Amino acid sequence: MKRSRNRRAALLGTARRSPQRGDTDTAGWLAAWDAAQADLAAHPQAQWELRVDTDATAPREAAERIDDTVRATAPSSGLPAPKQS
Repeated sequence: MKRSRNRRAALLGTARRSPQRGDTDTAGWLAAWDAAQADLAAHPQAQWELRVDTDATAPREAAERIDDTVRATAPSSGLPAPKQS
């Protein structure tokens, strides 16, 4: 039940913030959110290297964390190692 309430709250927040930041495809954002949730539900055993709360993380910080995680977990990608902060 709590997860369902959190999901509704997140969807409402996205629906509210999306037009405020100038997005022209709020329905697309919401559809992507639904698809991600369906994927997570279909793969409960999945292990995730990173979770970013975009309500509480600045875009630049989120991008750096994602980049660092990708570089650290995909050594065969040919990407250079993450920078040390």
